[in-house]
Amino acid sequence: MNFREGHVPVLLNEFLAGFAVLSESRGAACRDRFVDFTFGLGGHSLPLLEKYDWLKVTAFDADPLTIARAAEVYKNYVSAGRLTLVNGNFANFDSLISAADMQNVIGAIADFGISNYQLFEKGRGFSFDDDRSFDMRIDQQSEGPSAARVVNDFSEEELGDIFFHLADERLARQIARAVAERRRERPIETCSQFAEIVRTVYKRNPKVKTGVDFATKAVMALRIFVNSEFDNIKSLLEKAAVNFVKNSRLFTITFHSNEDRIVKEFIKNESRGCICPKEVIICRCSHKARVRAIDKKPLIATDAEMAVNPRSRSAKLRTIEFI
Repeated sequence: MNFREGHVPVLLNEFLAGFAVLSESRGAACRDRFVDFTFGLGGHSLPLLEKYDWLKVTAFDADPLTIARAAEVYKNYVSAGRLTLVNGNFANFDSLISAADMQNVIGAIADFGISNYQLFEKGRGFSFDDDRSFDMRIDQQSEGPSAARVVNDFSEEELGDIFFHLADERLARQIARAVAERRRERPIETCSQFAEIVRTVYKRNPKVKTGVDFATKAVMALRIFVNSEFDNIKSLLEKAAVNFVKNSRLFTITFHSNEDRIVKEFIKNESRGCICPKEVIICRCSHKARVRAIDKKPLIATDAEMAVNPRSRSAKLRTIEFI
């Protein structure tokens, strides 16, 4: 598929409305840099570059192929100095953006969903019908294990834990057992083979219902594991609280309940002062509030957006302001 073919960024209108409010409050500081921690196909950043001629974007993506393609597709913005592309994990942004540039950051976005380009590109292992590879690493040159190595080498107990804890898979143990049985016969080499194993387990348990493909959660759990997605989100949030300047904002878009729980807990803990246990009468932690939530509840997609883009059904947008 073409670089941006079929790509529809989720909650775009809500994000642009939030940025419009933020841009009006630039004030005397005149901060002019925005950070896109999950650039992908540029769905959220490109509308900003088109509308705000004063804005410069620093865009991260862990996938070197995506960065290379973006450099060609958006070469006009790159050559004009308005778009800086960084091939790196957003969890390490503090070592990839200078302190001086951080002082000029007005805001940032982190869309934790996988891009359509990666999802549908054959040979990456993300798609249920991919019969060419079972890698699933965003950066295929990384040292971490591929999905194929995980399902073929990890113990049955370890696999069950991955499926259950990372994706709330109700049949986690049965799926892990089925994987262990299958690999004794021959290796599991593709995502399509793995997905079929999961579907077979569900067919044996007809009372367990899902509203999506039976393989969805187990495949998602593998992707989360091999890319350390939850650990990276936690690292991003903690480092943002340390490095972002006062009144800058971070827009987060989550798609899974565990992702959203990480963001929600971060806001809860960092928006209050004392975090000592309740039984401690006099504060000993010296903790100070570092953020505040712009909205009491996350913004979700409208019915109209969900009709056009089904992926938006589970998306939640939370806006964090650093104080």
